[in-house]
Amino acid sequence: MTYTKHIRVSLAALLLAAPAMTGISAVADIVQADDVIIQSSLCVGNDCVNGESFGFDTIRLKENNLRIKFDDTSATASFAANDWEITVNDSDNGGANYFAVTDVTGGRVPFRVDAGAPTNSLYVDSAGDVGFGTATPVVKAHAVSGNSPTLRLEQDGSSGFTPQTFDIAANEANFFIRDVTNGSQLPFRIFPGADTNALTVSANNRVGMGIQTAEAALHVRAFSADKAALLLDGGSASTPTNSQWEFSVRNADGELAMNDASTGGGDFIFKTADTGANTPWEFIHRADNGLGINTGSSVGGDFILDTSGNLRILGTITSGGPTCAAGCDAVFDADYDLPTMEEQATAMFAKRHLPTVGPTSRDEPINLTEHMGNVLNELEKAHIFIAQLNERNKELEARLSQIEQSID
Repeated sequence: MTYTKHIRVSLAALLLAAPAMTGISAVADIVQADDVIIQSSLCVGNDCVNGESFGFDTIRLKENNLRIKFDDTSATASFAANDWEITVNDSDNGGANYFAVTDVTGGRVPFRVDAGAPTNSLYVDSAGDVGFGTATPVVKAHAVSGNSPTLRLEQDGSSGFTPQTFDIAANEANFFIRDVTNGSQLPFRIFPGADTNALTVSANNRVGMGIQTAEAALHVRAFSADKAALLLDGGSASTPTNSQWEFSVRNADGELAMNDASTGGGDFIFKTADTGANTPWEFIHRADNGLGINTGSSVGGDFILDTSGNLRILGTITSGGPTCAAGCDAVFDADYDLPTMEEQATAMFAKRHLPTVGPTSRDEPINLTEHMGNVLNELEKAHIFIAQLNERNKELEARLSQIEQSID
């Protein structure tokens, strides 16, 4: 039977006994080809002393350059052989104080903690949640700071791309994204107390404001008693001017309006500038004088619908044309069933309106296009009747002339 030999000694006793046992100098290496078990504490380093007071330390490294080297001597290409080191502080005068893990083979320091770092600068709890500045993280990454906890995203240009830095941060005033590179502008902000679904983006890229599932490319739903509105402000954020326009839907009456938000007026205006190539135009509505459309330099208005309902235009009106149910110019066709003058008169007086035109009641709307076609039809009938009367008149005049000649 083979027994494994265990040596239980204190390191101090071993070091003191070594010269006497081996007869060699105290600075010679001690090579132990078997297991070494130290049941007390261990001190390694030039500054360890006899009678070292360990306190609760089990292993102590004590000198002015502290390093623990992991030298992997694997020689086969398929085996990992990277060397690592636990490094404590710089070794040069005026160097930094820190604890680090050094990739010796790669010449990098992937992990480092500087002296003076606050308690719980990095904390991983039993659930795997990581705390930054807290020992009680409640989510996978939990950052705590006394003022504006911040995540910085910095593209430093080392890969050839233009340097750019953004901050994602939050405080009692707002949650924000800060463009550090461009004057620390705040292009995106959320203020405390914002309601659920204040801003949503659906899987189909529809944007909702006040609604979870948008039903259009942009869907705005008012919160509480507020009105669903779009305000266009032509002034700066700090000093708004009168160039403020509000598109709004008033739920009480279903009205769609665009108002001058700075004055409360009911103006509704679209306008284009004179580019030199195209004629400028202006579509304008004012609560005090109605609706108008202007072109060019026509200040008076090419099209004006006033508040009394009167319409005025500077040009002509062209419609799509009547349906000609009454026949329109068909009265001149040979197969047209033209009534006699007596039949026309009888029907007109019986119905109390021109038969083709139809009734025209007071204060009732009419279709001007259809009425125009029907009036034309009646006018053409009237001219046919006039022509017939003219022919009959000629015949009567001829007969009268013959009678007069026979008398003479």
